[in-house]
Amino acid sequence: MDSAFHSSLSAPTTTPASDDAEDVAFLQQARRAARWRHPAVRAGLGFMALLLFVALVLQVVVHERDLLAALKPPLRPWIQALCEPLGCTVEDPRRIDAINIEASTFRRTADQRYQLSFQLRNTAPFTVRTPALELTLTDAQDRVLLRRVLKSEETNAPGALPAAGDWSSSLALGVDAAALGGEPVAGYRLFLFYP
Repeated sequence: MDSAFHSSLSAPTTTPASDDAEDVAFLQQARRAARWRHPAVRAGLGFMALLLFVALVLQVVVHERDLLAALKPPLRPWIQALCEPLGCTVEDPRRIDAINIEASTFRRTADQRYQLSFQLRNTAPFTVRTPALELTLTDAQDRVLLRRVLKSEETNAPGALPAAGDWSSSLALGVDAAALGGEPVAGYRLFLFYP
């Protein structure tokens, strides 16, 4: 009975293989953590973060190039130099929110001839590209009879409106009676947009 009792006491309760597996996993985690703390790895990660930040700044500059060149004119040559290899151009910014229609009239002058007069004002503190106009003619029930887009070439508009500047124009327009469907023109709407 004593020998059976001693043999049961000397039997191991855990296997050596499981101890080795736990030691290996622990050592692997420690090695991984030490690798990320190594000065060369930290320097490489910092350099990559700096490169990504510079790439992000360049992307924002290219995307907002027109507005940046208008707000900071001394930067314009630098932005143009950046755009040359990328095939982009620097133009006056398109800011539809900065342009107001100050006044407009649309009146009949003769049979199927009309006169459109309008005044645009740039409220921005920088030059803004001149937008196109959409003229919509309506009947007495405010139903659309005819729409026409008037580009800056047709209105003889300048390519850009100066900072806090305005521009006015008057156009003679002919309207085909067949296009109106026999309905008389009772009203109009004028919208600004960039094509």
